Amino acid sequence: MKTKRTILLILVLSVSILCTVFVYAKPVRKKEKNYVPGEILIKYKADVFESDKEGVRNRVLGKRMKHLGRINVERMKLKGSLDVEQAVDILSRDPRVEYVKPNLKVVYLGMSRTVPTENSSIYNLQWHLDDSTGSSVTVNSVAYTVDVDIDAPEAWAVLGSAYSNTLSTSVSVIDSGCGDSGFFSNSVGYIPNHQDLLNSLLFVNSAEAINATDDPGDGNTLIDDVNGWDWYTTPDDIIPGEDNDPADVNTTADDWHGTFISGIISGAWDNSLGGAGVGKNLIKLLPLRTPLTVADLIDAIGYTAALADSGEDVKVINASWAITPQGADDSDLRLAVSDAGDSGILFVAAAGNFQLSFPQLDNDILPLYPASYSTSLNNVLAVAATDLTGDLSSGTHYGLNSVQIAAPGVSIVTTYFGTSDYAFVGGTSFSTPIVATGGALIAAAHPNFLPSQIIERITNGGDFDQRFETKIGSGKRFNLAGALAPFYPYSGEVALGSTTSIQLYTDSVSSSFGSISGWSSSDSSVAVLSGSQATGWAVSPVGTGIATFTLSFSSGSAPLGSYETGHWWVVAAPSTGGGGGGGWGCGTLTLPSDSSNLPGAVEFVLLALLLVSGRRVYVRRMAKISEA
Repeated sequence: MKTKRTILLILVLSVSILCTVFVYAKPVRKKEKNYVPGEILIKYKADVFESDKEGVRNRVLGKRMKHLGRINVERMKLKGSLDVEQAVDILSRDPRVEYVKPNLKVVYLGMSRTVPTENSSIYNLQWHLDDSTGSSVTVNSVAYTVDVDIDAPEAWAVLGSAYSNTLSTSVSVIDSGCGDSGFFSNSVGYIPNHQDLLNSLLFVNSAEAINATDDPGDGNTLIDDVNGWDWYTTPDDIIPGEDNDPADVNTTADDWHGTFISGIISGAWDNSLGGAGVGKNLIKLLPLRTPLTVADLIDAIGYTAALADSGEDVKVINASWAITPQGADDSDLRLAVSDAGDSGILFVAAAGNFQLSFPQLDNDILPLYPASYSTSLNNVLAVAATDLTGDLSSGTHYGLNSVQIAAPGVSIVTTYFGTSDYAFVGGTSFSTPIVATGGALIAAAHPNFLPSQIIERITNGGDFDQRFETKIGSGKRFNLAGALAPFYPYSGEVALGSTTSIQLYTDSVSSSFGSISGWSSSDSSVAVLSGSQATGWAVSPVGTGIATFTLSFSSGSAPLGSYETGHWWVVAAPSTGGGGGGGWGCGTLTLPSDSSNLPGAVEFVLLALLLVSGRRVYVRRMAKISEA
């Protein structure tokens, strides 16, 4: 009996071992190539003639697809049997070639989307614009209230009071397009065909007329590129070939990604329909529909820069995408972004989300491009995502040295496909246009600002949050009112007994607010030392940690408005007016009981579960690869 049991045990163990060997002997699936098959990018040496270039092409049976003129690089199609690696190997040793490389792929950085059960009162769901409750948080035994939204209504009040409503500039959205059922009209131009995405809120190329010909005044050869352009040439496009109809149609797994972003930036304001964009009808949208390849993105960046060089009013590029896998870089993309900076364009890039191709959350450890160009280019602003508590979202990338600001990026309600639909979306893809729009508003008020100056205003005006002071360069969450405020706001921690000066800006917009006089602190945690427009406001906390205070004015110095700048409150006053005082507060954040808000809460939970599940799958996959 004992012998039979032993034999049976050995048999079971043998079968188990064989099964284990069978499982782990299965070949590991070959890693997907992160470049476009059959395409390369090549740069010839400066002294190479066109006839010699044709000789280089013939070596790999290549055909010139397009010349990326601003960076002097050729996009080549391989027509023969050689694959990309073989062609790169052959041409890299050709003395006429400076360098040759694959055309890398990129991916969008949106993480999820959920469609609301109803599309009425959409604005009430847009917590990123206005959430009056805030969130109570305790960090290191210090309790304080977090202002989780971007203070859009307060910022819009600033725009109405101190900025001219005739000011306007444009954001170039290099993405999947704008408007699922959009079309080009020979009398109007491009029409996105959504109730909150209007033709009147699109960028207009003033040097291009609708006449079925190219007008050389805009410096390119594109026909009727009045309100944007579409670089797709694939058969699944409605009309194959590049055209002036940047409709967001079914070409990728991330359909309507560009439409989501478009609504965040330029959703029609005060039209009694749907929601509202951050731009208050002052910011125009330039939809540039591009395939997810580095070469196409370079083309779109160069197109935007050329418009700026010709005098068109486009100051910001929104980049909610990244090269895959994490760590992969492309020198030509870097050069194109830098070139755009030379044309005065701010490049706002998504910091990234946790996913299988981007497993490292800290971009300081493993860079993610183009966001990580922020460490070397002064026109690049990288944006992380925050959640409904004001903290960094569970899946956002960050980087103390590589990510300068964070912004709301969970349960963002925006325009969806069709004419009247909306969706909840999440990810750094959708934090980025919030900040990009803020940058465009600053550029509209200050046309001569350099990109670095716009970045400084955005980071200066943010809300400091101790929870991510070691993860975000500024330690702050984006605040639109703070970015547009006429003063140099202070937001952060201060040591006991230290003095911090809050200085007024000296530009023409700030001067319209008048002088500051007769004010005092309303909070016992702050001792006000002195203050005037000339010397700035000097304040000193009487306790450690984070202090919040308001400033009040004596009769005759009524505040024009009060603007929350993180954990310091600042009030600006006009030169005339009656008595008054400033300040308001926030309570504890609770999820609304209204059923129409339920999808946002569900989406938030599902996103967290997705991230956890994705990390586990990734760990298991890496373990299998390692053992194999």
